[in-house]
Amino acid sequence: MAIQPKFSENMKKLAYVSTTKEFYSHTTCYELKVYDFETKQVELIIPICEEADEEFAGLYGYNFSYLSTGFLASSDRYFLISSEYKCQERVYLVDTKTK
Repeated sequence: MAIQPKFSENMKKLAYVSTTKEFYSHTTCYELKVYDFETKQVELIIPICEEADEEFAGLYGYNFSYLSTGFLASSDRYFLISSEYKCQERVYLVDTKTK
């Protein structure tokens, strides 16, 4: 399942969250992937987190949680995404090249 696709401003990349595991609406952990239209390759940027810690617990949320995510300004490299965990909303700026 893949949700909330977001194009970069130059339309060269498409980022989305997805899961290959069974979907449970309140406890599903997602992965972040980016499709590159020039290379026609999908790259896994943030894998599904198997073990949460205080620094990073994975990408959790609902469909509406990812409405405000997207590539930063005119960049096709930096992606802004949030995750809800332990009653906190955590915001991450992800460098899709260095992960």
